[in-house]
Amino acid sequence: MAEVADKVPSLTNMWVTTLVVNIFACILGLKKPLMALLVLPVSAFLIWGGLSELNDPWVGPAIRRELGQGYIDQSYYALAITVLGPVALFAILALMHRKQNY
Repeated sequence: MAEVADKVPSLTNMWVTTLVVNIFACILGLKKPLMALLVLPVSAFLIWGGLSELNDPWVGPAIRRELGQGYIDQSYYALAITVLGPVALFAILALMHRKQNY
């Protein structure tokens, strides 16, 4: 059986990707809050790739065996924040923008 750990992204790589997506959403949303949602297609692509890897019937158990449950949990958290971060950011920026216009 081939090792899986060297073929999957590291936790650092996943969290940096999540951070970059959220920072990019913040930069886009500063002028117009709706622009923060432009990163959602990228988020959807990242989630699709991550979930398909973690839930694969052969790769998923090998990842769990080699890297442990902590890696699986952190992967799910990073994927969730990749999509929930820009949505929450949009809501916050929209409220702030609305208060400035009154």
